[in-house]
Amino acid sequence: MGGDVAMTCLLLAPLLLPTSAIRMLHTMKDLSTTGYGCPNPRHGLQLLRWLAQSVIYFDNNGIMRARFLDNQYGFHYYGNYENILPTLHWDQQYFEVGNLNYNGADALPYSVRAAYDQRQGTSYEYNMDRIVVQRRRNSNEIGAVYITEHQPWSGTLNSQNTFRISPDLIRSLQSPSRATSFQHQYHGNLQFNNQAIHTSRFQVSPSQDQTFCVGLCWCLCLLIIFIFAMIFLGASSGGKKW
Repeated sequence: MGGDVAMTCLLLAPLLLPTSAIRMLHTMKDLSTTGYGCPNPRHGLQLLRWLAQSVIYFDNNGIMRARFLDNQYGFHYYGNYENILPTLHWDQQYFEVGNLNYNGADALPYSVRAAYDQRQGTSYEYNMDRIVVQRRRNSNEIGAVYITEHQPWSGTLNSQNTFRISPDLIRSLQSPSRATSFQHQYHGNLQFNNQAIHTSRFQVSPSQDQTFCVGLCWCLCLLIIFIFAMIFLGASSGGKKW
């Protein structure tokens, strides 16, 4: 009996746990570790900066509130069908923004839409970044802000690249000077890292090239020694009389 109860509890435990453990980003340094919105032509970082500076504000009690209507700027209901985000209380809803093809998204500022409007080709990176906000029904109170992205060539969100933005980080992004300085540094570092990652798949760096040559020389030397050793052993065996 006790064993059956324990087994039942183990089986039900995953259902009683939160649907996901989403990392909270508190600082710009935290944000820089995610790679969100980079490299170009992705628009997520510009989208987040616009949201912090033009849509979200804090009331006198420090509560986040938002200036947007349904379908304005492309905001639309998000049903959390992938079960990536926490399940909401009945008086809360999720709204998604960032799909540059959605009705109303043409009202987003040029800084957000620039790469998409001038795009060449059909790369999914032009329109993969999303932001989801949790808003109280019949109110403009914001309970949470999440950054995320679509899976390549898919309509589903990427749970591995979904993060929650803290109110403190929203406040930091509301400072134009800090946001601009961070954005330049963020893009530069991520573009450099991304280029290094992609280049390393097809090219060998000078240091790697030198290491490779040294290793190849050692392998050739060992191969030559092995061949001479085998010849010597063969000759020795041939000279013996049994």
